[in-house]
Amino acid sequence: MKHLMIVPLLFATLSVGCTQAQEPRSSPSAGSEQVQTRDLDAASFQERMRAGDAQLIDVRTPAEFKSGHLAGAANLDWNGGDPDKTYADLDKSKPVLVYCAAGGRSTEAMHHLQDQGFDVQQLDGGIASWRKAGLPTIQE
Repeated sequence: MKHLMIVPLLFATLSVGCTQAQEPRSSPSAGSEQVQTRDLDAASFQERMRAGDAQLIDVRTPAEFKSGHLAGAANLDWNGGDPDKTYADLDKSKPVLVYCAAGGRSTEAMHHLQDQGFDVQQLDGGIASWRKAGLPTIQE
């Protein structure tokens, strides 16, 4: 008899749980603060660069940088030592745009810089996605 009472109770509990899980999350209402996208596709990254107010940082190695980089980028190698020293000269009052080869190092750099108080966005997929989109790079 106890087992017969448990089955309906279990069913009711699961039904409530599933119903709550399926409820859509509310979207921000008009006038509320929007979360800025941190990962930008190549076209959006290029558009953001064209705004001209951001510091453009390539976090790849110097050899990778020399093989082709985005115009106007500074090479601050993420794996080149102490990140606090490497990024000490960046201006916290200006946004930062970062990229690497495929997105791994720039994600790490972005999180580090955000923790330091910078407003940072990255090129999703790195310079590989930039090249795949047919956008230009320069060599030194």
